[in-house]
Amino acid sequence: MNHSWRAPSVLALALVVPLAANYAPVVVAQAARIQASKGSDLRAAFANAADVADGKRIAETMCSGCHGATGVSSMTAVPNLAGQRPVYLYVELRA
Repeated sequence: MNHSWRAPSVLALALVVPLAANYAPVVVAQAARIQASKGSDLRAAFANAADVADGKRIAETMCSGCHGATGVSSMTAVPNLAGQRPVYLYVELRA
């Protein structure tokens, strides 16, 4: 059986595009609510330049002393942060 990819038909696009356009305002409104909630776990997805600068400052002052500036620790008892999956880092930071 050949399961090769096929371009969507004009009819399929004619049905999907207006539907997606109708839901776009809902998605944007939901994203705005998530961004507005300061305690949201998804706030990092909406980080701006000031948030990134704050994170860098915190990492340089609080984290790099033990975990290294690049996330690779020179101490045997301290884990490397470089190369870790985001889920692991998120859970550890929350703990």
